[in-house]
Amino acid sequence: MNWLIISFLFAGLALAILWASFPTASVASSGSRVFIMLSGNPSVWMQFPGLLWAAICKRRGVPARPDPFCRIEVSAHKIRLSPQQQRTYLEACVCPSTGTKSLMPPLLPAVMASGLTMYLVKHRRFPVSPLGLDTVRSVFRVQRPITFESALDFSVVLESCRATSRGFELTVVESAFLSRTGEFVWSHTRTLLSRKGGASDAADTTATDHPPFVDEQAIAVPDDIDRRFAGLSGDWSQRGVFGFARKLLGRRGAPHLWACELCLSVLRQSRLFPSPPFVVDFELRRPPSVPSLGQVIISDLFKDDGVSNYLAFRLVSSRGEPHVVGRLSFFDQQNPRMHDFRPSFKGS
Repeated sequence: MNWLIISFLFAGLALAILWASFPTASVASSGSRVFIMLSGNPSVWMQFPGLLWAAICKRRGVPARPDPFCRIEVSAHKIRLSPQQQRTYLEACVCPSTGTKSLMPPLLPAVMASGLTMYLVKHRRFPVSPLGLDTVRSVFRVQRPITFESALDFSVVLESCRATSRGFELTVVESAFLSRTGEFVWSHTRTLLSRKGGASDAADTTATDHPPFVDEQAIAVPDDIDRRFAGLSGDWSQRGVFGFARKLLGRRGAPHLWACELCLSVLRQSRLFPSPPFVVDFELRRPPSVPSLGQVIISDLFKDDGVSNYLAFRLVSSRGEPHVVGRLSFFDQQNPRMHDFRPSFKGS
């Protein structure tokens, strides 16, 4: 009997510690708008019970209620990454590191905002079930360089929800501001797709026309990249992360964020990477298999629209199937019109 009492005491202590570590929320609502201010950045794994409940209560690909669309905003202040998380991300995404004062890779703030995004998705006014919710497009805007030492304020907003032939598309905007000055430095506009019943889950792998070839680099998808990235972001819900899930579900896919960062790393190594501000637009197809081989292909696409230059690239499998199709737009900070950014390639 004593061991049973001791077990209950330890379980109660563990629950109390978890409850105390979960950030408190201040909620304000007005009609079709909900604003939530969190005292800290919630970890993803602690939100699994709420996600499971939302998945049970809402049908996949169908709005949960006939209410008018509700704009939900979740915010938190002074978010930082631990040194261990910084090292893990740099090693996983093949990003160069120059010490603790080096600049953040351009997509790293998306990992910092993942807890807030998960909090938004499990909210009762979120229109669809989190089950089967896929990211089909990501548009990142990097306004200025961000150092690892910088504390960031994040805002995650559900901007829209619209019906399509495949289901419902939702637009979620993640924005980052310097805590010290309030200056806007980064944003991520994410298009999520909740497929309705009967719609195919298969991603579009149809080959598309591309500009003339410029450069390419072979890449390898590591066998453990899904588990390493799950440990970094706290999102262990990805298919195939655990051994039993791999046996049950078969194919494993690399995280799309990792695939996007890998493309930018190749551009950086090819000396094609500009300094901020720039915008990079990713169309996400089928995730790369784990493990697998592939290549990043860079295409020459320079257009003068009076504002910016464009550079096209894509990540494809060894059989030529597209995983990520992207476009990098960069701007001349001194001259608003297009500037000559045609580097010399090896062998040209």
